[in-house]
Amino acid sequence: MYHRLNVLWQGIDGWIRWTVVGLGAPILALALVYWGYCWHWWGRDTLALQYLFQCRCPPASEAARYPNFTVLVSACQSAWIHSMAPSGQALLVETTARPRISHLDISTGQEQIFPFDPMNVSRISFIDDQRFLVRLSRNTGYLVYDQQQQVHLPVPAIYFDAQEAQVQEVLHTAQEVLLFNSEVLVLASNYRQQPDNNAVLTDVNAVDVEQINTQLQPKNMRATPVHPPYQADRSSSFQRYSPDGRFTARRDGIYHTDTQEQIISTDLPFFDRISDFDPVGWTTGQRGVVYAGRTAYVIDNTNDYAIPYSWLPVPQPQLLLELPEEFWAE
Repeated sequence: MYHRLNVLWQGIDGWIRWTVVGLGAPILALALVYWGYCWHWWGRDTLALQYLFQCRCPPASEAARYPNFTVLVSACQSAWIHSMAPSGQALLVETTARPRISHLDISTGQEQIFPFDPMNVSRISFIDDQRFLVRLSRNTGYLVYDQQQQVHLPVPAIYFDAQEAQVQEVLHTAQEVLLFNSEVLVLASNYRQQPDNNAVLTDVNAVDVEQINTQLQPKNMRATPVHPPYQADRSSSFQRYSPDGRFTARRDGIYHTDTQEQIISTDLPFFDRISDFDPVGWTTGQRGVVYAGRTAYVIDNTNDYAIPYSWLPVPQPQLLLELPEEFWAE
């Protein structure tokens, strides 16, 4: 067979042969670069190749490019995470490829689309596995959304002032007082039937939280922080201790907290900017950590305050890094 092909090749005019070689070699090289990128032979950490190829590769190849992970949301969905359930069971994810906000069950992969237009929502946070605090865009208000009952309850916003009579009354009738960064959600015992006794206290700082807790002392209550399951490391915003404190999730992997020995590496690309992957929180039973990817740019000059610019966006996937089974908490 080889001899016949060689005879055939030699029988073609020289200029035709060189033309075929000249045209075929670049095509072959491009195909090799493409295939090698898609199946994680090279180039995954090169933003230019990501921009050119990642959403043109076979969908199954994305798992090969992130071998230590489960891909929760593909990079091609151009997604970002609103919040993670306090139980570690689910995520709220907004995608721009198909504009929508979805509730994603981490363990099963089941997705439920939320009845909110992303254009009208600034952010949604879990209250618990069934209820959510919805911040409407352009500071137009707040809602409490009950997923199980499909109920939207508007909640008035009140600027926090410890001496304000309305604030004192709301705290006096409170059944739940939930802390979300600079906002405190106060819900009455029958909050659906008593909407006037609910409120979101805004512009709340650490001193204000102590004042709120002081007013709640007669009820034996405190403002309860709502966040994904982890213990925050105050010295770094890029570390997440597991709920029992045994493990530490960092950008480059998961470590034993006491020995600082790495259990598993992320092997993720680092671009030394805000688009790097960060640990979000631990899943149920400390089985793993969700890592949030943000959009990177092939040409990024956003650190230049004089003339900031960024061109050629490269969305990143949302990932789950699972611990070996012997480290699970259950």
